[in-house]
Amino acid sequence: MEKKNKLVYIEILRILSIAFVMLNHLPFVSNYVEHEGLLHWIYLFSVIFTRLSIPVFFMLSGALLIPRDESISVLLKKRILRFSILLVGMNLLTYIASALIEYVHGNGLYLSVWDFITRLFAGNVEGAFSLWFLYAYLSLLFVLPVLRPAAKRFGWGEYIFFFVIHFILCSVLPVFNLVAKIGGFKGIALSGHLNFPIAAINCFFYALTGYFIDKRLDIRKIKASTLWLMGIITFIAVGISSVGLHFATDLEGEYPEKYYMVSEYIGGIFVFILMKYLFTERFPKLSEGKIASTVCFVGSLTFGIYLLDPFLKMAIYPAYIRFFGDYAYGLLFCLCWVVLSFVVCGVVTFVLKKIPFIKELL
Repeated sequence: MEKKNKLVYIEILRILSIAFVMLNHLPFVSNYVEHEGLLHWIYLFSVIFTRLSIPVFFMLSGALLIPRDESISVLLKKRILRFSILLVGMNLLTYIASALIEYVHGNGLYLSVWDFITRLFAGNVEGAFSLWFLYAYLSLLFVLPVLRPAAKRFGWGEYIFFFVIHFILCSVLPVFNLVAKIGGFKGIALSGHLNFPIAAINCFFYALTGYFIDKRLDIRKIKASTLWLMGIITFIAVGISSVGLHFATDLEGEYPEKYYMVSEYIGGIFVFILMKYLFTERFPKLSEGKIASTVCFVGSLTFGIYLLDPFLKMAIYPAYIRFFGDYAYGLLFCLCWVVLSFVVCGVVTFVLKKIPFIKELL
């Protein structure tokens, strides 16, 4: 029963993360700029909240990868090689697809091996912005031989030490600097020589967090009142982040990334614990029968959906926008796109996973 429960809440988190990531790659993310009043704040709050998808991705990775005992050779062959192939392959397909789209639009056909190689290493292949996750995930895999034994030796004291550093760097400092700039003062900038390898690098810190939540936190001791408190803290954190982004948009440009990170890890921790509690303690029956089977099936397709969604956008999203007009930029029609992409890309992923070599990659 424990293994089955674990699969269900992890797959639920995967599905939620992919859905939120897809929303963040749609015009929905900039709607707060176009509206005023209550609608402005609703869109702003929604954008900030959906950003919890990023920490949840890496928390899941930490929960699943850190407990494993693997040799360096297994890690290289089974994981690093797989994601390296995916990184190169998906970037190459995107590079070619973008060039063909430019050609169809009458802008000529430009394909260059050297241009692709330089863009691949720089992570700026045209149209492949969503593949940043593969770069970050590879970074985590390369550090895993060090992070695994360290995390297993850490106690809660060590984790809280890293959490406090992350909180200061990613939550306190950006808010402090914004208040200083509003008041006409120069913000605090840290020296580039002052590094915090685990606490300040998101993919490492989130992975460590996921490991501690899933393997060290006794979910049976979590009370409903604790979850309500965590929900309130998350709401406040997202609110602070929203206010920060509101003012920073005027001061620093449209998308100051650091204000997303003020609250995203707090929301990620809350949702991870909430889903585990609901599916293992509060409603364990949800982890059985057809519901569990359906969730696990859809969850097994999410990685492929994530990889294929940009290609579906290239193919039909311009037509989707033309058909629905300005409505396509609203939250409702962005959600409709997410559902459409889940269905179309999910079916394609299901078919591709029948092919032996591709099945190993997806």
